[in-house]
Amino acid sequence: MAPVVNKLSARAIATLKVPGRHSGEGGFYLSISPDGSRRRWVFLFRWKAPGGKSAGKLREMGLESANTISLAQARDRAARA
Repeated sequence: MAPVVNKLSARAIATLKVPGRHSGEGGFYLSISPDGSRRRWVFLFRWKAPGGKSAGKLREMGLESANTISLAQARDRAARA
């Protein structure tokens, strides 16, 4: 059975208040600060140096504030990254 992917929706984004990272798909997240004042889009990925033998380091790329760009725009930026 395929794993269930929690896909963010515009409605869910408007109502989410719980601090932490809320999963979209393919490393795309809505990150809410501990006090709830900052909401931003982030993309998580692993960066492996050429010729490296490890899985690579987990990196976080900020895409933009959730107040500035829409869900669709953030998904597009994550897909291009």
